[in-house]
Amino acid sequence: MLKSLMNLGYALPEIQKIVKKVGLPNNSIIQHEEKKMEQFITISSLAEQVGVSPRTIKHWEEKGIIESELRSAGGFRLYSQIYVYMCKLIKDLQLFNYSLEEIKTISDYFRDFLLISNNINHYPQNETEERLEAMNSAIIQLFSKMNMLKEGIARWESLLKTKQKEIKGIKTKNTKSKKSKIKNQGRVIGLL
Repeated sequence: MLKSLMNLGYALPEIQKIVKKVGLPNNSIIQHEEKKMEQFITISSLAEQVGVSPRTIKHWEEKGIIESELRSAGGFRLYSQIYVYMCKLIKDLQLFNYSLEEIKTISDYFRDFLLISNNINHYPQNETEERLEAMNSAIIQLFSKMNMLKEGIARWESLLKTKQKEIKGIKTKNTKSKKSKIKNQGRVIGLL
């Protein structure tokens, strides 16, 4: 606690006044808070685990796709470990050619789903039904895109495997041709 205050720029006399007025938190509270903070990761750690830059994470946050859950004493954004998985899903959606606006809509559906699943009465009944139907439609659309991608990937795998075999065959012919030319050059030189 004292170290934190010093890091924030407080001088020792100011810290003494604060301690005198407010007191120090007991050790169990500090340990509980420290344990709680250990469960969270910084933006740079999140970015590293996901394979993007911290700027990308900040951009996703600015767009409302993700939200930091806490801030450290120094003001750094903190995220729970679930965000590693969520950010990888965001990257996947970008591979599926979803725009950030579409990804934002999906993340909003996800947040709504959590709200509704935790409290079915969070929204009026009709609104809950509409939101659930919109979520289901988004899932159906995503399945459709995924199936198209799977078909495209299968086509490309087939094409690439075929071309790889053809390239190997051409390389073999080229090697044989090269050896034959060298052999023929040796005969010509031997005749001279």
